[in-house]
Amino acid sequence: MKGLSTKEHERFDELYRTPCEKRKQEILHAFANTESLDTLIYLIPFAIKSDETIQNAARETIDHIAFQQCRGEWIGLDQYIRRLNPYLYYKNLSMWIKWHQLSPTVVRSMSIIEEADVSFLGLCSFHRNGYVREAAVESLAGHFSGKEIPFLLLRMNDGVPNIRYKAHLALNVRIRMGSAKYFLKFIHLVKHLAKLYHRENCSALVEEIFSLLRHPDSQDVLISGFYEQDQAVRRFSYELAISLPEVDHHFVISEALRQHDGMIRLQVAKYICKIDQIDEVMPWLERIKRDTFPPVRQLALQTSVERFPDQSLAELHLALLDRNKTIRQMARYYLQGEAVDFPTFYRRKLKEIELRRLPNAIMGLGETGTKSDSQWVAAFVNHERARVHRSAIKVLGVLDPKGYMEVFFQALQSDKRGLSREARDILADHVVLGHANLLEDLYLKDLPLHAKKNILYLFSKLSKADNIFYFIRACNTQEEETRKVAMNYIISWIHGYNMDFFIAMSAEKQQQLKKGFYEVKEWFSAETIHQFAFKYDHE
Repeated sequence: MKGLSTKEHERFDELYRTPCEKRKQEILHAFANTESLDTLIYLIPFAIKSDETIQNAARETIDHIAFQQCRGEWIGLDQYIRRLNPYLYYKNLSMWIKWHQLSPTVVRSMSIIEEADVSFLGLCSFHRNGYVREAAVESLAGHFSGKEIPFLLLRMNDGVPNIRYKAHLALNVRIRMGSAKYFLKFIHLVKHLAKLYHRENCSALVEEIFSLLRHPDSQDVLISGFYEQDQAVRRFSYELAISLPEVDHHFVISEALRQHDGMIRLQVAKYICKIDQIDEVMPWLERIKRDTFPPVRQLALQTSVERFPDQSLAELHLALLDRNKTIRQMARYYLQGEAVDFPTFYRRKLKEIELRRLPNAIMGLGETGTKSDSQWVAAFVNHERARVHRSAIKVLGVLDPKGYMEVFFQALQSDKRGLSREARDILADHVVLGHANLLEDLYLKDLPLHAKKNILYLFSKLSKADNIFYFIRACNTQEEETRKVAMNYIISWIHGYNMDFFIAMSAEKQQQLKKGFYEVKEWFSAETIHQFAFKYDHE
């Protein structure tokens, strides 16, 4: 679950301390748009207060967070709340005492007036006391708004058999046409029930729910799922709709291919590739060949080659220049019998191809060429287009890394993050102590923040006996961000010494290490200084 922000922590401190009831209401309502489910947990004490105004405000906020903001995280919330005990929040124990002493009688006496009351009863079904959970399930079973369904689904994996039985009975009653939209809304819990819950055999219940959603009368509900905010609901809706004969498949495919979610487009692409009628499959196939999601393009290419081999040769040559490595590899696999010299193909394309495909040709030469081909690629290391430049650096790192170290050090200093990172990743496998002074000189230059962080990363690739000295010297900077990164490396080194690794240092080196560290100790916590002193001042 996503944790609380600093601002939310400050709000809760005020909420727990302030005596002003009006201010409490304002803070409670302000939490409604949070994206953290942790917030909901801290609101529990206010949802069972004797003050009805505060109680209603807390329950409304809990309801909004649970159903609007964080619907997909309920499984984690259930587990977390069941583990709550009085000692976790001992600073505010007086406020939590009502929750921990909640009794089944109190839960059964709770009346459901507003929808927010259902959400709070749902939280009671997460209580650590099994009798309280059972009472909550009984109360939820008597309510038929649809909001109770997710809580009943979660209780199907309860450790108490009686609770599972009562939840099962309540869900069976709700498997009817009017409840289809609620089961769809919480389909991730239904699927979780089918795959991961083993305390009870839920296969029959899950199949009944799926049958309800497959029913022709649920078609409108299923189509409404195409536009749900919840990704799990959208994916399930498309997956089920495309498999139903009664649904307009042309409409489903058209809507799916407009989705930003690549997995939905892939689900529908698999259906497209199985269509038997050639005149029906070809227009869709042409469309998915240009999809931005590589698995969709790969599936389209594979289908073209296997179903229409006579028409696929030109497509395979075009796929040799695809921006995705896997698709280029697949094209080369299918062209093995066509006597294509792939390095020559890519060398030729470097001269004549349009700019947008140039990085793909460079990458293709890197995948099929030899060390001698590095000269072809070296011509592009200073290209004005960042993607071309980055591709050239990456390929040189594959074909001839030791021959172009100077080029990589130059790219490391780039103000373009991707290019600097590419150079860092190549140098990480080849940097040695002989490069350390050069790296230190670069670090002292006026370089972008990302470049300096990459240099510190390269220092970490040196031996433990050497890199600590460079990290210590790196702390002598006025740039707070880079100093913090260097300090983290030092703290990690100190923690790991004699635990994860051991270095036998000469007395002279130990003195240098102590002198260097104590010169920059003002930046470190007392705990880190104490740990350093304990490990080195007693040796």
